[in-house]
Amino acid sequence: MTGRVTDGLLQEILSRAEISAALRDPVLEGQSASVLTQLLSGTPVIVYDHAHYAELPDDVVLKVPLESKVAGVRAALHRMVADDIERARRGARGRDYVLNSRSGAAYATALLAAGDRALSALPRAHMTADLGERLRRLGLHREPAVLEAAADIAFDLFDLA
Repeated sequence: MTGRVTDGLLQEILSRAEISAALRDPVLEGQSASVLTQLLSGTPVIVYDHAHYAELPDDVVLKVPLESKVAGVRAALHRMVADDIERARRGARGRDYVLNSRSGAAYATALLAAGDRALSALPRAHMTADLGERLRRLGLHREPAVLEAAADIAFDLFDLA
């Protein structure tokens, strides 16, 4: 264990690594820059199958169920040590995944799409707020039948059903 390292030293360590792991429980972030860095290095990565790690493609990372942490990590390590071809294939797939889906251009495209989606919902959000205010002024904001009808309309408006 080296503790905190510089980016240069991290790249050097990863260039020598055959297998890496990101075994976080609990997961406190929405995405892991360290896992993306490991994947980008072409090193196969073992993760626990939960939180945002569960969303990574199955052919990119080796996922270990939380119920079998020790046995699962052991099995994943044995699998990678025993199969050079699979280890190289997963490493290459991980690198490709990061390059194709987590590039600056992909990030910017996702931000633009999120902005478009948020802007398209703005008129409905204003209408919903206005409806809520009108119900409060009429004293209907606590009536179960009215709330249920308004919720049904909101689900239709926002395509939540």
